[in-house]
Amino acid sequence: MTALGGLGAVPWSARQMVVMYSFTWVGFTIGAIPSGRLLRDHLEAERRQPGSEAPAVPARYVVFIVMTVSLMLLLAYALAV
Repeated sequence: MTALGGLGAVPWSARQMVVMYSFTWVGFTIGAIPSGRLLRDHLEAERRQPGSEAPAVPARYVVFIVMTVSLMLLLAYALAV
């Protein structure tokens, strides 16, 4: 993200892209907190046996992660403009 901002490939500067990048990671971290153990179990089962029947991640956790990342991106956009 920051390289694209530095090269001018997007209409934002590198500083604005750093803000968006960091807010995206904060949003993902906050979104992953409620489902941390479930996500770890899912990733561990996939690591042990790829294609196995890993425990499914409920849709509400996925929706929560997507919503927090989207909210943080909106906040970052408001700060970066």
